[in-house]
Amino acid sequence: MKTKLKTLCAAAVISCAVSFLLPAGPVSAAEPCSSPAGYARAAESSIAPLSDNLIWIYKSENGKRYKRLYNTSTRSWIGGWIYVCDEP
Repeated sequence: MKTKLKTLCAAAVISCAVSFLLPAGPVSAAEPCSSPAGYARAAESSIAPLSDNLIWIYKSENGKRYKRLYNTSTRSWIGGWIYVCDEP
């Protein structure tokens, strides 16, 4: 019984704390933030992807097919050539 009472008291304390921490009114994501002039334009023009763009490159040599991973973001190879199969 005491553990249930402790749990209920803890839940009440947490809900009160959350109500004090949340903003009083509705907040819109579309509201502009105050920033120095030109800052928003510079940030929009320098957007870069966070992940690399990886593709498989295939080649045939001496009747065998190979593949190798290529990073198009950094324009560099990843690893070596991997044997796939014999050419039909």
